[in-house]
Amino acid sequence: HTHRGTHTVTHNSRVMVHPRAIIAGSLLALASLGCYFVLLQSALLVFFISPPLYRSIIEWTKRWWAAHLSFLAELVYGVTYCVVGDRVVPGATCITISNHPTLLDFFALLKFATVAEAGPNMLILLKESLQRVPIFGYGMQMFRYVRLARDGSRGAGGDLAAIASAARFHSDIGATGTMLSMFPEGSNSAAPQVQASQAWAAARGLPVYHHVLHPRVQGFAAVVAAMPAAAHVYDLTLLYLDAQGVRVAPTPGDLVHGRGPATVFVRVKRYSRTDFASDPAAFVRARFEEKESYLASGAEPRKEQPACDVSFGLGLVSLAILVSLGVLVLSLIALAPLNTLLDLLVATAFGHLATTLVGGPDQPERALVAAPRIVRALLSVVSLAGLVGLLVLELWPAVCIMLHLSLTLALMCVLPRAPSPLPPTPVDSPSSPSPGND
Repeated sequence: HTHRGTHTVTHNSRVMVHPRAIIAGSLLALASLGCYFVLLQSALLVFFISPPLYRSIIEWTKRWWAAHLSFLAELVYGVTYCVVGDRVVPGATCITISNHPTLLDFFALLKFATVAEAGPNMLILLKESLQRVPIFGYGMQMFRYVRLARDGSRGAGGDLAAIASAARFHSDIGATGTMLSMFPEGSNSAAPQVQASQAWAAARGLPVYHHVLHPRVQGFAAVVAAMPAAAHVYDLTLLYLDAQGVRVAPTPGDLVHGRGPATVFVRVKRYSRTDFASDPAAFVRARFEEKESYLASGAEPRKEQPACDVSFGLGLVSLAILVSLGVLVLSLIALAPLNTLLDLLVATAFGHLATTLVGGPDQPERALVAAPRIVRALLSVVSLAGLVGLLVLELWPAVCIMLHLSLTLALMCVLPRAPSPLPPTPVDSPSSPSPGND
């Protein structure tokens, strides 16, 4: 059937897993094992000893993770990614806003970050519920993605303060070229969301959109206020086409059935700070009005100037590294099943505790930066002793890992949190039908 000029595929009730999905799922599982149990856990082992080394491991892991995901779609499903339009200024702090047509938009967003060489410094605004997903949610927190409750549970202005705090912390640790990415619509533009947005707009005498939702503006305004160093906003328009050039809205179910889009376009328009700083709300509304017109016009992105090279060399290397580390984890399980499984169990339990009970592994990193020097020195000594016991004395690995990660949990609970950098700002009730305000 057809929805908003976009064709979707209707499958019968019998679920058939395509061989492509099995291959992609197997490679993704191996890469996830390598990323989570080798790279991220190794980073935690040096967290107290050398925070800069910890951050370097996290940044390389983010680069490899972003590159391998889009490459996996290219390799297995034959997807072609085309980033067209304005070029990205390298090394400059910036903000990206994008439409959100499908649940698979993160593949396109991470591809854009990879070709723009911004993967290590990308911060993505996500719903808090996504970061409670076992393993993946824990990894997203170590990547410093910003969690938004969106239900008022953090009190007035809580989400806006979280955005500002994340941007400020990234600046405090000396990160350059920060790219904070957000979907101002707040949800993907599936049929129910589009209908709700149309009803909301019609009741207020606003234009009725068919291809995008009316954006939520307060979050974008908070990001602009929290990032005075942001020199540019990159307006991304995502567009999916099948092999016949027909616009499609792929779903995770399509991937299970072995179907993916033939081409994914990321259309980039760059705006300077003078364009958006004075009235962020009007700026973001105007951008989505332009998106609606552009998508309704049926313009051919292929005729536009490519913004950057879409070579997937880095994706190939990244996938090889992460899958190799995943194979290493499986080999260790085969060679020493009891010890290895205990190590993995301890690491997973810690990730669950950190994600669901305390606030995530990004909190101790912030606390460590603000901690007194004597506290950092003591934690470094204890952590180094545990690492020596693990690597040199060959003590039971699970005991050493548990000791070290317990220190991290204790740090989360004991050290004070940084004060909110923003005054409380009223937010809409979660029951509000308006999709146009945060």
